Amino acid sequence: MTLADVMRHEAGLDKLGKKVEINDTMTEAIKANKLGKMIEEEPYQEYPEGLERVYHTLTRDWITNEIFRRVDDKKRTMHEYMKEEVQG
Repeated sequence: MTLADVMRHEAGLDKLGKKVEINDTMTEAIKANKLGKMIEEEPYQEYPEGLERVYHTLTRDWITNEIFRRVDDKKRTMHEYMKEEVQG
């Protein structure tokens, strides 16, 4: 899976097999890698027959946030970055 796959909704990961609770999406849980671990452990999903892409309604932002956290020098979430760098 590449970043381009994720951005084009072609990563084959439009849903997670584990139930994501609202608390899993909070900053503290994200920074503790709770959501990241769910994504990491998810097997690559198959596409429905005849489709090359499936819209990643929620998972796209979760995946890109995990990528962002790993490349940001301060290991911030995208929300933290926006709050600190854009909103001031």
